[in-house]
Amino acid sequence: RSSDLDDDALTYEWDFDDGSANDGETVSHSFSKPGVYHVELTVRDGEGGVDRDTVAVSVGEKPTITITSPPEGSTFRVGEVLLLQASGRNVDGSSLRNLAFSWEVLKHHNDHFHPFLDHTVGNGINLYE
Repeated sequence: RSSDLDDDALTYEWDFDDGSANDGETVSHSFSKPGVYHVELTVRDGEGGVDRDTVAVSVGEKPTITITSPPEGSTFRVGEVLLLQASGRNVDGSSLRNLAFSWEVLKHHNDHFHPFLDHTVGNGINLYE
């Protein structure tokens, strides 16, 4: 977070190194092609003060995710512990490490589904009703 000693208003200019730019303290951006992009943020105050910072962002192909537990079609009862496991691989087949998976658990009722739990991050959840 940027600040100014004189409490001047600050402006923020982002250069995404792919021909696009944006203004604002908080912005979002999607890169359309894989590669390494040097994203630069320029912050200015009203008195001519300027500071810049650059960070390299590596953009790759979308990984392949495989759910290894629970097996597809498994059923569980309320009160049981459900083990959640998944793995990810790059397009070239190499394993991805240090991934965080977000899980959505739905309750199957007759021929439709209901949300059962909020999105969860981790490897195990307790099923409570």
